[in-house]
Amino acid sequence: CIRESSKHAGALRALTGLYEEQGRFGEAAEAWDRLAKIDGHRSPREVHLLAAAAERAAARGDVSAARRFSRSAIRQAGGDAHVLASAARVARADGNSGECVEHLIAAIVAKPDLVGHLLGDLVDVLGGEGEGEEKAGELLVKRLPDMSDPIPVELRGEDGDDYLA
Repeated sequence: CIRESSKHAGALRALTGLYEEQGRFGEAAEAWDRLAKIDGHRSPREVHLLAAAAERAAARGDVSAARRFSRSAIRQAGGDAHVLASAARVARADGNSGECVEHLIAAIVAKPDLVGHLLGDLVDVLGGEGEGEEKAGELLVKRLPDMSDPIPVELRGEDGDDYLA
């Protein structure tokens, strides 16, 4: 159907669903992009598919494709916490720890309740237990000035020590 009518919106929607079911996130995002060119409406799903495609590419070692997908996702929804967390994982896979840290902090600032999920990655990138915990705490206090005492449970280490102390 798409071969005969490349602008068949219904067929493109069905194709995106098939690609998603098969875990072919990059192709699903490209199909959503084609659909947006037809009907003038971008789906928020496209951004999340790009982020998923970036992570999948990074996991298989294709950092170039991962970067391309990640840049597209950031261009479309740069402030989205999922996109930022994904970009952090891509930066880490590419060996760029500074960019990874910036994306992780930005993701936490965008959605502070994700701190419990992202803090371990941030601590690891910043040097692990001890030094990494201290640096993570300092960065979070600077970027999240409205943090209240006592320290939230998410900011306590497994041993109960405060990361921000």
